[in-house]
Amino acid sequence: AVISYPGCGGEDLVLRKGFDIVVREEIILPQAGEIVICTDNLDDPDRGRINDNDEVILSNLGNPLNFSMTYYHSDEDAQSGTNQIVDAENYIPDSFPEIIFVRVENNLTGCYGVTSFMVREGEVLELDLKDSAICTNYTLTSLPENQRYIKYEVLNPLNHSIVTEVVDDPENETILPIGFYNIYIEIESIDGCKEEFSHKISVIPCQIPK
Repeated sequence: AVISYPGCGGEDLVLRKGFDIVVREEIILPQAGEIVICTDNLDDPDRGRINDNDEVILSNLGNPLNFSMTYYHSDEDAQSGTNQIVDAENYIPDSFPEIIFVRVENNLTGCYGVTSFMVREGEVLELDLKDSAICTNYTLTSLPENQRYIKYEVLNPLNHSIVTEVVDDPENETILPIGFYNIYIEIESIDGCKEEFSHKISVIPCQIPK
């Protein structure tokens, strides 16, 4: 910057002051899609987590390793970088739905951007399976597309609490002979939430009346 003052004798008084102009990047983040969390089985690695959107949010940035991500309950906290969600990997909202705000900051320049996405609870379906007794044999009939047989257990005929054999992923139309079985079925909702149910099938010999 230069400031000039008129001086005596035709010579002006000139003052010069140098300063630096720093131009920093603008961080533009994409709008991420909603996250669905299946709360029925929190130990399931695929249950849905609020950091599942990380790859999408960082997709427009040159080198994602130069950036850090933090999560917040409000835009105000994200802008100020305060009150962050400490354990994003295991965070479950107290109530659904919730809007999560993400702050992405350049570790080298301190520039940051903020985006947000919705988190909602996934639908969990129920199966009404009842124990039953069947004559002669039992067929594992075909299930709807959102269901599958996980396994069946062969039980000791004298003590049904003892499992003598386990068959994983049995095929449809498998015929079970006389014996006692626990049959496990998994059902998946449109949100991808899975739940497991079981029932006991007793296949017994039946006498045909003469």
